[in-house]
Amino acid sequence: MCGGSRPRSAWSSSVGLLVRRIEPWVIAGGRRVRWQAVSESRWTAGDLSAELRPTALGVALAIRNDGMAAVALQAAFLRWTVEAPRLRLGFFEGRWALENQLRWIDPPGAVLELRHPPGRTGEGNPTHVLAMDADGRGWAWVAAPSGDLLARVVPDGPFLGPHGSPVRLQVWIGPPPEGLHLEVPAGQELEVVECLELPLPDGPSGAARDLSLRCLGAWGPARECPVIWNTWLDRFDDLDLDRLLRQLEAAREVGCEGLVVDAGWFGTGTDWWNCVGDWRECADGAFHGRMAEFADRVRAAGLFIGFWMEPERVAPGAPVARAHPDWVTPAGRLRLERPEAFEWLLETASERIREFGAQWLKVDMNFSLGDSEGDAFRSHRLALARWLQELRHRFPSLYLEGCSSGAMRLDLGVLPLFDQHFLSDNTNPWDVARIVEGTALRAPLSRIGRWAVLYERGGELLVPRTAGLSGFESATVPFAVAPAFLGAFGLSGDLASLGAENRRALRECVQAYRSVRAEIAASWNVSAAPPSLRDDRNGWTWHALANPSSVLMVALRLSDASDGREWQWSELGLAEAPEGAEVLFGDEGASAEATEEGLRVSLPRPNAAIGLRLPRR
Repeated sequence: MCGGSRPRSAWSSSVGLLVRRIEPWVIAGGRRVRWQAVSESRWTAGDLSAELRPTALGVALAIRNDGMAAVALQAAFLRWTVEAPRLRLGFFEGRWALENQLRWIDPPGAVLELRHPPGRTGEGNPTHVLAMDADGRGWAWVAAPSGDLLARVVPDGPFLGPHGSPVRLQVWIGPPPEGLHLEVPAGQELEVVECLELPLPDGPSGAARDLSLRCLGAWGPARECPVIWNTWLDRFDDLDLDRLLRQLEAAREVGCEGLVVDAGWFGTGTDWWNCVGDWRECADGAFHGRMAEFADRVRAAGLFIGFWMEPERVAPGAPVARAHPDWVTPAGRLRLERPEAFEWLLETASERIREFGAQWLKVDMNFSLGDSEGDAFRSHRLALARWLQELRHRFPSLYLEGCSSGAMRLDLGVLPLFDQHFLSDNTNPWDVARIVEGTALRAPLSRIGRWAVLYERGGELLVPRTAGLSGFESATVPFAVAPAFLGAFGLSGDLASLGAENRRALRECVQAYRSVRAEIAASWNVSAAPPSLRDDRNGWTWHALANPSSVLMVALRLSDASDGREWQWSELGLAEAPEGAEVLFGDEGASAEATEEGLRVSLPRPNAAIGLRLPRR
């Protein structure tokens, strides 16, 4: 089980597209390094050498210093030239509740930079570039960051326009050079940037498959995800004990295995945002200092307990900020790279985990990290990874969920640190279905967390219209569940408000998820609808995961006039017809038929969904 083919020589061709690795662009000691080529992947310049080194995911740029003194790097970029007739470029835009939106443009006549806010590698323009020729074949570059990165697209001439001779340009990927000071000690080397190179002979859809296969080969299967109910999208940080006990009973009834208490349990008052960094339990609100007793009641109901932290941020009034102001940057970032700050956070988190008997920790990050102090947050990321590794060592059964205002730091460097990473604070099923289309090109969906968020008012099932719960709209249980199903599936909202019929439907969906989650954990992305913008509610959308036993698929009919759709087996990653089409869940009248030629799904009404398992022969 391996990823897509990787380039074996300097020049690589994806039919009409030519891609060549070229020497890295490096500034060291204030001067551009003028390299002498030793081979296609190695260069030297005095005491410095650069090497493009294969990794489990792709290729990394390593800079070695064989001199007698340390050398500071002010820039270091991997580079490629790209040439094709009628070239098109693709890149992603990400904002809160509007993640992973794919955009296409003609080659620029000037330098194009794809940037993100400090520390927020999924916001703005994540470091991910696609180049396609006129026949829909191309190449993708996907960074696996160890800190902040940017991508540059540099015209390289001749630039004769989309209808003229071949267009040539360069793609650069590396840390932002502004204020950069990466030190390479004498006699040592530094791996500066890692990137996946993905040839796409069949178009962008191949990126979803090949990227997730690379990740599966490098990281192994995802951890099977227990089904949890999270408190946040019930009433945010309003943690009322009587209400929570009603939600606990409803969560138990529909098949949840855990309850995760989100923000609001800590600090000195009710303003959770300004209490972050004060990880003492709140005595004047929430559980009034008795959250451990609530945890006991959760376990008595047969569920485990989890809780939320934002460990990297410290509010100005937090005790640790007053006692140790040198541990906190002006942006509020805890200097985890400092051993004393690291140990304080490790012991504080460990105390809460033991006190509550927690088996789940949600680790959030809701702010721009500010000034990187010269290293593009590499030391901060390394310290965060060590902190998470130490928690795993101390608490081997602890499930670690990553979050960053949704996916504002979702990248291939952060993702393997967690058992899952949350996708979006936007849980509207129409929106999530579209966000997933783009996400399938950037990350393995088996590791991406999503919630079905449900309410019932006056007998009508409602879902959030927006991330801030400022409005609601009608949906069915299967339609709300479908975009969240193929990954790390969870629940939020007001489960206690659900009537018997909706609870039954939700329980069936939860049981279906639990029956296939081992297969989901071992899966790779195999098919997804071409990315559409979030607000497009027309047509059909779908995504599918493949594993050694089956292909798992969800399909949603949006506001489309056609009540049926067909797929050839090759579109779903199958070389032959499966043994059949097992319906895992679906709206009333939903059906699927497997023939020798392909799959036909019928959804009799708009805004309906179906979940399928296609067992391999």
